[in-house]
Amino acid sequence: MTVFPSSPTLNQQVVFNSITYQWNSSRWVSLGDSAVTPIARGGTGSATAPMIGVVTAADAAAAQSVLGGTTVGKAVFVAADAAAARTAIGAGTGAGDLVASNNLSDVANAATARGNLGAGTGNGDLLASNNLSEVTASAARTNLGSTTVGDAVFVAADAAAARTAIGVTNIGSYTGQIETVADKTYTLDPSTATARTITGFYIRSASGTVTATLKNGTATVDAAPVTNTSGNRNPGAFANTSVLINGLITIVTSSNSSALDVIFAVEYTE
Repeated sequence: MTVFPSSPTLNQQVVFNSITYQWNSSRWVSLGDSAVTPIARGGTGSATAPMIGVVTAADAAAAQSVLGGTTVGKAVFVAADAAAARTAIGAGTGAGDLVASNNLSDVANAATARGNLGAGTGNGDLLASNNLSEVTASAARTNLGSTTVGDAVFVAADAAAARTAIGVTNIGSYTGQIETVADKTYTLDPSTATARTITGFYIRSASGTVTATLKNGTATVDAAPVTNTSGNRNPGAFANTSVLINGLITIVTSSNSSALDVIFAVEYTE
């Protein structure tokens, strides 16, 4: 009968039932079983160092170390819950952290957060509460595609400015006939609908003479001696031709000498 030595030496071999066993310093290993002794027979169940270390480890922590676990890794491996796992890796417990459902409303300081994100502090940026007040109106119109002409019309102070912007000039005139002239004031327009510029003055009588003074409010535009041969006056000699909106335009006659059928025309642009 084969007896396994009680004090074997390292790598000493013994043959039993046609199977060769070798002493590995702690137990007899069956070479016929690929040098693996089943755990049921007192072996490690493995011929690899890690598995032998795991099986022979004194406790779970030692086994984790055999498998290469680090201090942090082992703490996460045995964490009781998510909070413990976060603590193990230094992620905190969620208190003071950003919660996705809050959409960044939980940041302590919005200005600091924007700075950290490189988004500025709001100076020069668009803020919903400011209703685009940070953008100059001119720049906004340009960004919306306005042209030079379109922009000029869009910001025109009045109809006259809008017409000027698109190169349109309205031409109008006041015309009339005074059958029997008296020294008085004849009103052509008590309140002009738009601002305008007086550009021409024609006046002539059928007979007799009279002086006709064209007035812009109380200011004289032109004083014309009227006869049966008078006619167009010289615009170059006019003064006070710019009539404001709601302005008053009159003809004041004086020094009348039997003037009859005086016809006149006052031309303007707007």
